[in-house]
Amino acid sequence: MDSINKRSLTLLIVAATVLILLALVILFYWPLTQQLASTKSEKAELASKIKIMQKVYKQKMDSKVELDEAVVQAALPLWDNSEQFIVQLQEVGEKSGANLKNGSLNFKESNELHLQSNLKEQIYKNVQELSVNMTVAGTKQQVHDWIQKLEELPRLTIVNNLQLSSVGASDSYTANISVSIYFDKSYIQMLHAPILPNSSE
Repeated sequence: MDSINKRSLTLLIVAATVLILLALVILFYWPLTQQLASTKSEKAELASKIKIMQKVYKQKMDSKVELDEAVVQAALPLWDNSEQFIVQLQEVGEKSGANLKNGSLNFKESNELHLQSNLKEQIYKNVQELSVNMTVAGTKQQVHDWIQKLEELPRLTIVNNLQLSSVGASDSYTANISVSIYFDKSYIQMLHAPILPNSSE
C-alpha cells in the first residue's frame, strides 16, 4: 500500500513538473517566438526598401539597369516632400484608429544609414535624412497597427526609437516614436519623368 502511494505521489510530482514547464513555455517562449517573427518581418520590409535605394545608386554606374521610376521616387523622393508624408501619416491614423497627437520634423546634417548595417563609415553621402518625432495615442492594438502601417508606406521609413507607456488602468497607451525618412536630388538626371514639388500635386 505504501509503495502504491509513493508511486502515485511520484506520478503527481512528474505531472506537476510537466505542467509547470508547459506553462513556462507558453508564458515566455511563445511570445518571444512571435516577437522574433515580427522583427524578421520588419527587417524584411526595411531590406526591401533599402534595396530600392541600392538600385538607384547602381544605376548611376550602369545605365542598363531598368527601374520603376515611380517606385524609386516614392521610396526616395528628390526633395523632402514632407507635405506628402504628413498626408500619409493621416491615412495611417485613419486605418489604424490611433491618434497622432503631435509631431516635429528636423533636418540632419548627414544621414545615418550606415548604422543600419553596423558600418563605421557613412554610405550614400548624397542622401539627406529627415528626423520625425511623434506621439501616438490609442489602444495597444491600435498603436501596434499604426506602427505596422507606417512601416508599410512606400517611402523608405526607419523606426529608430519607440517608447510605449500605459495611461491609467484602461487599455489606453501613448507611444513616443522617432523615425527617419530620406530624400536625394542627385539622381534627377537619370530620370525620364522626375517628380518635383510642382508636378506632384
